[in-house]
Amino acid sequence: RYLVIRIVWLLAMCWFSLTILFFSLNIGMWRFWFSAQPFTEVMTNTTRYYIVYLSRVMSQWDWGLTQAGDHAWDIMMEKAPISLRINLITLVVYVTLSIALGFIAARRENRLIDQAISVMTLIFSSVPNFIWVWFLIFFFGFRWEILPPQPHGVEGTLTGNMLILIIPVVSLALYPLGKLTALFRGEFLHAQRAHYSTLLRVKGLTTTQMARRHWFKDALVPILGEIPNTFVFVLSSSFLIERFYSINGVTLLFFDALFAPMSDTYVLSVDLPLAMTTTAFFIFLILTLVLIVDLLNAWLDPRIRFNNKENIIT
Repeated sequence: RYLVIRIVWLLAMCWFSLTILFFSLNIGMWRFWFSAQPFTEVMTNTTRYYIVYLSRVMSQWDWGLTQAGDHAWDIMMEKAPISLRINLITLVVYVTLSIALGFIAARRENRLIDQAISVMTLIFSSVPNFIWVWFLIFFFGFRWEILPPQPHGVEGTLTGNMLILIIPVVSLALYPLGKLTALFRGEFLHAQRAHYSTLLRVKGLTTTQMARRHWFKDALVPILGEIPNTFVFVLSSSFLIERFYSINGVTLLFFDALFAPMSDTYVLSVDLPLAMTTTAFFIFLILTLVLIVDLLNAWLDPRIRFNNKENIIT
């Protein structure tokens, strides 16, 4: 029942977010291009269009045609694999490395390696990711020629497809890596100094057994709670990273769905089906991760469960 309720809640959040986006984009276009039209008439027409559009999506999975006459869903699915790979690999990299580095720093508290990791996390958390991508492109790409500075001309082969992921993944992973490493270290040390650790020592458990069976699990629960927040940050940052690194992914598609080039600038020109489809892609990624994190939290800590009587998460 807990799983069903969470899925229904996430689907409701997805519908609410897409509905807000639909009306916001239409009102934005009205204010930018058709401000002479009465607002009540705009809302009436938008509501009618919304009902028709939503019924087509739910009954036929028809997300509409783009301004170029192509199916929005097909266009999005062509661009989705590269963006999906970048964001999911980034997620795996910073979660696993932050847990490993946080564990090492906590187990070697106040030693040289702990101080080195603390300095590293401070640097990673202080420098914006668009600075990192410029640094990596300039030095590792153009100057030292270790990595491809742009994906064009390299993609298409297995080695090339792997190399073009390094710069965007590293640029996106450094900030959440620094944040989660410091968080895991602090939570692990807090669990290590908790009162129940004294009882565990009295029972005869060694330090390694306590770290593996109890401290690690207790430190992991707060980390899981932060993963959705950091993933939202990674997704929003990928708009800049993919554009700087000239990756033809979903974020570039979303930008093209909102703006059109005019002379030497861009103007608001919403391709509504394309904007809705790309937004649904990002919302689906975020909500799926939230569901997975909820289930992992309930598995790691039995105290985190759904209270049927009060309808709250405890």
